Amino acid sequence: MVDDIAGAGGSAEISSPIERRATREGARAMRPIWVDHHQVKAMFALSRSTIYRLTEAGKIKAKKVSGRALWLVESIEDFIESQPELNARTGLKANSPNK
Repeated sequence: MVDDIAGAGGSAEISSPIERRATREGARAMRPIWVDHHQVKAMFALSRSTIYRLTEAGKIKAKKVSGRALWLVESIEDFIESQPELNARTGLKANSPNK
């Protein structure tokens, strides 16, 4: 049985594109790509209304599949990364003047 997996040379070969991608990208490749609003809420702590508002504004990408809305995780991550960082002590945007 082990010989079937490892082959005659004793080392396992990765043959499928999915296996190669998972090996190359690690755990990140194994996460979901499209998620529903319940998963978006759990993953990013965004409210349902915020999710839909960001979608309507074109800031995050969504598709409707069989009557179900799904969001692209990468677009949500990109949106969050594009937001200004906060100063931990004051809560003000980094590099912004005090008002």
